[in-house]
Parts: sequence; C-alpha cells; structure tokens
Amino acid sequence: MKDNLSIIKININEAGYPQLLSKIPSPPKAIFLRGTAPNHSKAVAIVGTRKASESGKSIAYEFSRYLSRNGCAIVSGLALGIDAAAHQGALDENGISWAVLAHGLDSIYPSSNSGIARKIIDTGGCLVSEYPALTPPYASQFIVRNRIISGLSEAIIIVEAPKESGALATAQFAIKQNKPVFVVPGNISSSLYSGSHQLIRNGARLVTKPSEVLDDLKWSSELGEKTSDAFRFENETQKRIFDIIQSSGDPVSVDKICEITKLNPRDITSSLMQMMFNGIIIDEGGKYKSSKIL
Repeated sequence: MKDNLSIIKININEAGYPQLLSKIPSPPKAIFLRGTAPNHSKAVAIVGTRKASESGKSIAYEFSRYLSRNGCAIVSGLALGIDAAAHQGALDENGISWAVLAHGLDSIYPSSNSGIARKIIDTGGCLVSEYPALTPPYASQFIVRNRIISGLSEAIIIVEAPKESGALATAQFAIKQNKPVFVVPGNISSSLYSGSHQLIRNGARLVTKPSEVLDDLKWSSELGEKTSDAFRFENETQKRIFDIIQSSGDPVSVDKICEITKLNPRDITSSLMQMMFNGIIIDEGGKYKSSKIL
C-alpha cells in the first residue's frame, strides 16, 4: 500500500467530496482517498469492539452481507474484530465498502488487514482519511476519525460494544449528526455488550436482524424475506445443523453442535446467524431451536 500516486485529495468545496460528510458538525476540510469517491445513496456503518467474540463477528458479517445484497454500502474502520468482519461481509457479496482510517493512506494499520484494504479498492470501494500520507496512527486520532465513519453513513449499527469501546464514540457522533443508531443486543452477563445495552437504555433502536434496519429506514428490500415454508438451506452445513436442532427436541447450544458435528465453531455460528435471519431457527438464551417443523 505504498503507491502514493493513487492517493487523491478532495477539498470540502470540490466536486466529489461526500455530501453527507459535508453536513456534519466540524467536517474535515479535505479528505484523502484511495479508490472510488464515497458517494452512495444508501450507506450504513457497522462497528464494534476489536476483541469481538466469534458470535459477534458472525453477526457483523451476516448483517453486512444482507445489507450489501440489498444495495447498501458498508462503512467501518478496518480495525480487527467487528470492523474487519463487516468489511468482509460486503466483499463476499461483491458489494461496496468504505474504510475510514486514522492515519495516512500510504500504510495500513493493522497490517494484517492489508488484504481486505486492497479488495475494498478493487471492488469499487475506497479507503478514506483526513490525514495526509506519512501520518502515523496516533491513538488520539482513532476517536476523532469516528465522526467520519458516522458522517459518511445514513445509519450506524453497533455490534458488541463494551463500556470502553470506540464504537460508543461513533454512536455519540451519530446522535449529534441526527443519524439513527441501531444496536444488536446480547447476553446480559457479557461485558462485550455492556456499552451496547446502555445505548439501548438511552434510546438507541434495538435490532435483531438486518431487515429491521431496512424497514426502519424505509428502504425496501430488493430480495424480500424468505418465509420458513419456502426456506432452502444455503449449504450442507446449515442442513446438518438444522437436523441436529430439529431432532433434539430441546434448544441446543453451540458447544453441543460442535461436539456432534466436529465442525469449526466459527462456521457453526455463522450458519446459525444466517438461519436466524431467514427465520428458520430461534435463539433462546444462547441455545437454538427450530421456529417451526419443516
């Protein structure tokens, strides 16, 4: 990512500067970008903790996939955890994703996400920063850049935000910018959701599936919801997991499914999230049961 010639500077009074961003309090006087300028009619930010659980990353990934399939650009900060999962979900749908960085665009931090950054550019998205090349990633810059993540977006989705999460700052910027904040709830005993639940108590919108985001924003779903009667398993892993849940009678935990199938926990969690979104299973306190007999 050392190709400085591909870094473009756009001043706030120039064509190509994102219209949504120009309307926020204290917008950047100029932005630097690599890729296609971030002007899109439907953009949603998905953010959360760097120290995400596998379940949280699967939720972010599946929300991103669904929203991408329905014409939304996905905005995040290219951090580890929730951010990376959100970007990857968009990429796997050949969708548009924008990554807002807290340093110069001549490098990528963390470097482990360089591959994601390259794919974002190659698929019509972009990397965005208010900092010129050679600016290092100082800690103080990460909170400040979060106003750009929300500023580029029509709405913000929070997945797994502990009390000290930078995602909470993104939510506060969104509130000041009059943007809706959606929060995915979680286990009440998990510290990963302590900040998330406080946002809900303070008036953020609880959301359990991505179609609810489209409904609240009055953006029509291009795909529509699958009903359980018409449901078709997307792969053999989903069918295998569902057969275990269906035959059990009682709600089944992820650990139990892992024990029976010997599958990777991440693959199981991802399949469970997708089946939940499609209305085929229900989460009952961290265990899963079928929504109806098929």
